[in-house]
Amino acid sequence: MHSLISCIFITGFACHKQPPADVTDPGQRLFLGYVTKEVNCSRCHGEDALGRDKAPDLTKVFKKYDADKIAEIIEEGKGLGKEAMPPFEGKVTEEDIENLVKFLQTIQSTD
Repeated sequence: MHSLISCIFITGFACHKQPPADVTDPGQRLFLGYVTKEVNCSRCHGEDALGRDKAPDLTKVFKKYDADKIAEIIEEGKGLGKEAMPPFEGKVTEEDIENLVKFLQTIQSTD
């Protein structure tokens, strides 16, 4: 408890788990929740981005949407009710969104 409090007072930020050394892509870091505690795409879409429950498979998202539409969905959210994807506007920067969209392009399925 003391170390957590020290971390908050010394750095001014909550302590975040550090990403593994092989996770260097800024979009992947955001996707996995290492950039901000408020955004963790893998929580719903899975670390492999293949989707879970009501969250869709993001390895095929570019078959349905272009990069601009994906960025819009990240900013504004999608759907209604408990199953909706929340909006992330104001929780991440435009650069973060661009990095995330670029990362999603790199993990697209070929089938």
